[in-house]
Amino acid sequence: MTLAATQQAKLDAALRYGAGIKGPFIVAAAPAPELPLLVAAVEYAGRGWHVLPLHSPTQGGCSCGRADCSSVGKHPRTRNGSKDASVAPATIRGWWKKWPDANIGIATGPESGILVLDVDGAQGEQSLIDLAQRGLILPDTYTVRTGSGGAHLYFLWPAGVDVRNSARKIAPGLDIRGLGGLVAAPPSLHKSGRRYEVTEAATDPAPCPEGLLSLIQEPNAAPDPQSAPAVTIQGSERSIPQGQGEPGKFKLAVKLLKAAYPRDVVLAAVLKLDQKCEHQLGEAECARKVDDWANRYARGESLIDKESAILKPELIRLADVQARAVSWLWEPFIPQRMITLLSGDPSVGKSFILLDICAKLSRGRLLDGRQIDPATSIYFSPENPIAETIAPRIDSMGGDASKIFILKGTLFEADGKLERGSITLSNTQQFREAIGDTRAKLIVLDPVQSVLGPCDMHRANEVRPLMDGMAKILEEFECAAIFARHLSKAGGNRALMRGLGSIDFSAVARSELLAGALPDDPHTRALIHIQSNVGRLGHSQGYAISDDGIFSWTGESQISSFDLLSEPEGPDRKLTEATQWLNEKLKAGSVEQREIREQAEAAGISWRTLQRAKSALRVQSRRATFAGGSIWSLPEDSPKDGRFEA
Repeated sequence: MTLAATQQAKLDAALRYGAGIKGPFIVAAAPAPELPLLVAAVEYAGRGWHVLPLHSPTQGGCSCGRADCSSVGKHPRTRNGSKDASVAPATIRGWWKKWPDANIGIATGPESGILVLDVDGAQGEQSLIDLAQRGLILPDTYTVRTGSGGAHLYFLWPAGVDVRNSARKIAPGLDIRGLGGLVAAPPSLHKSGRRYEVTEAATDPAPCPEGLLSLIQEPNAAPDPQSAPAVTIQGSERSIPQGQGEPGKFKLAVKLLKAAYPRDVVLAAVLKLDQKCEHQLGEAECARKVDDWANRYARGESLIDKESAILKPELIRLADVQARAVSWLWEPFIPQRMITLLSGDPSVGKSFILLDICAKLSRGRLLDGRQIDPATSIYFSPENPIAETIAPRIDSMGGDASKIFILKGTLFEADGKLERGSITLSNTQQFREAIGDTRAKLIVLDPVQSVLGPCDMHRANEVRPLMDGMAKILEEFECAAIFARHLSKAGGNRALMRGLGSIDFSAVARSELLAGALPDDPHTRALIHIQSNVGRLGHSQGYAISDDGIFSWTGESQISSFDLLSEPEGPDRKLTEATQWLNEKLKAGSVEQREIREQAEAAGISWRTLQRAKSALRVQSRRATFAGGSIWSLPEDSPKDGRFEA
């Protein structure tokens, strides 16, 4: 499609939207994420956006208490307004500890590196359509649906340009939030009762287009402190011979990234150098490379000019390797020195399983029955409150709390104060220090997606380096790791394909477990061993969680991964036939479970269907007096004439 055709397609979409037909120009809002306000505020700060607490709508109006408040839920709680905005996690946590229901404000301007176009309802949308008809078509960018039904379009702060707050300067219903401005951010609450929401098609903020910039910049703007540094390129056009341009652009980008210049400044400098190259990459390819370099730098990866470095292959002679047997934390489920995956839907008890393993390890009791010296474990779980959830569960499981360390994140010093930050798998040195300092034999990440940082967990090329880095640390310290993750919403019964994220999670892990409950019997739970690259598959292990939150293992189970991932079954012919068959077998008296199961299998009735029939008939089970096993019998009030409900 030509550029003109692309622009016309966007214009057509805008016109359709203005007529009430939804299209990609402004995308319908997705449901608001169920994120606490504090968590969202810290995430925004992680982007480099300065945040501050705002007042909140109340039944009586606004939390500021003024009856005539004209900016309900949109003005700062702090004394100095947007000047108090911060990216310091400790400051942000202090604010939301004081005002837990505070709306979130984001300060616009060069400090946050963004400006916002405020599209006010139908009038603003019509103005956008009018501008598009005149040739100003805005790019896809990070967009927020406001509580009033309008939209906030975020753009990167333009280097070297002065942009002030303005109302209706561009057109009716279009306002600008620039230097000294602020906007309410998701999931803040609007006075209408609706929340601010990020749209489904939200991307990172796009560079501010020149056409829009020409309408909003102040004349005779003073130089911006974040403007691009002078990049002086000697020589005439295309004076850099082919083969030298790429290393030069790489070195320039690395220099600017390390000097903390924003992405648009780096790109502008690289483009200027590209124009002097004999072989030019063009704006799109330069932008792709700058994004790649910036993402690598943000993940903490080494930015080494490999094109200039002398690389040699690393070879190990197999004869120099001493073979060794696999050591186990829980044979054959959890190998030492390796990564184990634990997948399962929310609320099936993954955290209970992980905490019980930590508790047993702290007392030197392994799940396979072996006794070892009590060992230390590290547990990371931002989803579970420490005092209210983790500590009580460890206590009920009989764990030694002195042997269990909770990983909260990272610590760093800023302006003479100790600040707290997040931690990601790219922070290899911090993980190495945590495991080395505590001498941990197990580290648990629950869930693993909380430590991926900017990595897209669905991209193998981004997931694999992080997983490989952790695998090297585990080998170095002889430590086991369990990474918990949720299941995807995609259907299907193939357990290895149901885990959330890239298949490379399963590829790097040496063992993988699946936790869950039967779809039609949520009280029947099991831990299934679905993959092992270092040993045999273990038998399924049943577990239970009582109504008062007490966890226990119930022994070997016959449940399979297919059983856990199957869709719930309603009353059907198989269940009816199994129920009739079981009622017929038990109406004359008690029968051993072993005998019932053998006869059911011979009759073509699966163990799962037999269990469902047992539940339907309310069959009672008691331990046999001799030779172990159990005995099944019908309840005393069960009809013996064959009448029942399946």
